[in-house]
Amino acid sequence: MSRTRSLLVLVPTSQVELLSYQLWELEVSGVQELPASQDLYIPQKGSEFREPQHPADWTKDEKLIEEAQTRLKIFADDDSQKIEKIKNFFNENSLTLIEETLVNEEAYFESYKQSVQGKSFGEGFWIGPPWATNNSPQNEKSILIDPGMAFGTGEHPTTQMCVEGIWEFKNKKPQHILDIGAGSGILAIACALWIPQAQIVATDIDPHSDDEIKKNLELNSLPESRVQRLIGDKAQLSELIDQNLKFDLIVSNIYGEVLAQLAPAIYKLLAPQGTWMATGVLDGPSREIFEASLSKVDSPFKIQKQKERHDAPPNDSHLWLCYELQRTST
Repeated sequence: MSRTRSLLVLVPTSQVELLSYQLWELEVSGVQELPASQDLYIPQKGSEFREPQHPADWTKDEKLIEEAQTRLKIFADDDSQKIEKIKNFFNENSLTLIEETLVNEEAYFESYKQSVQGKSFGEGFWIGPPWATNNSPQNEKSILIDPGMAFGTGEHPTTQMCVEGIWEFKNKKPQHILDIGAGSGILAIACALWIPQAQIVATDIDPHSDDEIKKNLELNSLPESRVQRLIGDKAQLSELIDQNLKFDLIVSNIYGEVLAQLAPAIYKLLAPQGTWMATGVLDGPSREIFEASLSKVDSPFKIQKQKERHDAPPNDSHLWLCYELQRTST
């Protein structure tokens, strides 16, 4: 029977997203952000602690937000070298290890299933796992995703904004679509469901992404061939550029700093008047870096639309942005 080690670590709330991303690069099996607790979240000054009901329940004091902390539970194979590498990462980032336990993977997954029950958002949208379909509105805006222990569940506001954008974009009937950093395939599957005439390519550097996308295609009654998958070493955008491939729509849900580095390559991959739907940009320095990168390509991108959305409480101090950018030159 497979065994997994669980490490509970205390991290600054403002760094949760970045640290989680870095932990995935260490090939962990799962990263779980635990619910609010009295010891780890800071309610408004002078108020009694209670579970968050509304963003107004939480302080907007920038100093307190900066000092607020969150618990991350990290799951990894019970391999001494891998665990040592994760602990070194904790030390390098001055993170406090609270608890370390050995868990049965099957027992963990059952517990995980209870914590992932699907998410409704926008006007009739729902993303969730097959064990929570009773929570689904059962309409064409529902997407089934089995996230396993290592991939996104669709609960993040950046994913939601991009899914809404794909729905709005479908009437433009793009013929060629590229999903960069596909993960569990949520965005590629949304395109496959709602833009049936399009040829879709999904890329991700994580080798596990291929199986995850195939599994989720099947859940949504889509054949494996519906989405061409370029995974691991094949995910290099330079190879697509060398093949002179052009896409009417490119979607990417990646951190803003990474998007800034990818902007020149994405520009080359866009067809004339093509659209880049870019999300994962956090308001603040990330936004400044990303927007500065847009003017450094051969011809500047034109911002067609920009959406923003806060995290759900208690992390609602994070304002995430989603851009629709157009390649303006021929």
